[in-house]
Amino acid sequence: MEFLRLLRLALEKGSTDVIVTAGSPVFLRVRGELVPEGSPLTPEQVADLVFSLMTERQQARFEEARELDFALGFPGLGRFRFNAYYTRGYPALVARPVPPEPRPLEELGLPENLPTLLAHRAGLLLVAGPAGSGKSTTLAGMVRHINESRAAHIITIEDPIEYLHSPRRGTVSQREVGTDAKSFASALRSALRQSPDVIVIGEVRDGETASTMLVATETGHLVLASLHAHTAPETVDRLLSLFPEEGREKARHSLAQNLLGVLVQQLVPSLSQEGHILAYEMMVASPAVRSLIREGKTHQIRHHMVGEGMATMEETLVRLLRMGKISLEEASLRAPDRRELLWRLNGVRPA
Repeated sequence: MEFLRLLRLALEKGSTDVIVTAGSPVFLRVRGELVPEGSPLTPEQVADLVFSLMTERQQARFEEARELDFALGFPGLGRFRFNAYYTRGYPALVARPVPPEPRPLEELGLPENLPTLLAHRAGLLLVAGPAGSGKSTTLAGMVRHINESRAAHIITIEDPIEYLHSPRRGTVSQREVGTDAKSFASALRSALRQSPDVIVIGEVRDGETASTMLVATETGHLVLASLHAHTAPETVDRLLSLFPEEGREKARHSLAQNLLGVLVQQLVPSLSQEGHILAYEMMVASPAVRSLIREGKTHQIRHHMVGEGMATMEETLVRLLRMGKISLEEASLRAPDRRELLWRLNGVRPA
C-alpha cells in the first residue's frame, strides 16, 4: 500500500507527523520543517485512505463529529496515532508515530521531584500544557514508572489509546473512549468499581468528569489527569471553571485538600534542529498553595511558587538558554511573563 510506504519513509526520516490533505502532496514534518512527498492527491484518494483506516463504528462517529482521534498498529512499522478531520468539505488526516513503549521518566527531562509525588497512594496530579506539548508521553512515562515501582492496578481512560503497557510489577487496564467506554465520565464512574489503585484520565473535558475525578481522590485513589492550560495557576482555574457555579466552592475545597501538584509543559524547538526540548513548571501543593486555592486567591500562587523555590516556566527556559539548547526568541515566545524571563536572564528587574 502506498500509504504504508509513506509511513515507513516517515520513520526513516525521523518525521514527527504525516499530513494528508486533498489538492496537495503528502507532507512530512522533519525537524519542524514540512517536506513534500509525491504528487498532489485528489479528494477521492484522501477520502478512500481515511475511511480505509477506520472501523464502521469509527466512520459513523467521524461523519457525525467531523473529526476523530484513533490509533492503529502496522506489522513492521509500529503504532501510529491518527487525527482525521474535514477541511473545506473533504476528509484530511494527520498521522504521528508512537514509540513502541513509553520512555522512562529520567529520559523525558521532567522535574526530579516527580517520582516522589507518584509514590503517593492517593491524591491528584495534573499535567497541563497546550495541544502537542507531550502530555500523553508524560502520562505514559508516569504509568510506566508506577507499573515498575509497585504492585498496583492502573486503569487508564484514553481517547485514543496510544502507548501500550505490559504488566510489570503491577497490571494496567487500558480503556479507549468510543470502543471500551462511551465517555470519559462513564469510564471514570465504572473505574471506581474496578478495584483501581491508580486512575489515569487522558483529558478532563467536562464537569462530570472533573467531579468524579475529585471523588476518586477523596476515596483513596491516586489520579493522574491532563487538561489544556499554560501555567499552574491557570490549570487550577481551568479545572474549577468546569464546575457549575453552585458546586464550585465545594470543588475548590476538595481540590485544595487532595491536589498533589501541577506539572505544566511545552515543547520548544531545539537550536540543534534535532527535535524539541521540554520546558516545564512544577507547582507542588504546599500548605501555602492549598490555602490560596481554598481561599480563591489563585492569582497569588505564582508569587508563592517563586518564594518556595518551585520551578517556574521562566526559570526552566532560562536554564535551557544558558545551556545553549534553545534560542532567546523561542524562549520569549513561550514565557508566560516575558519581563520575568528577561529579569532572570539578565539579573536586572525592569522598571
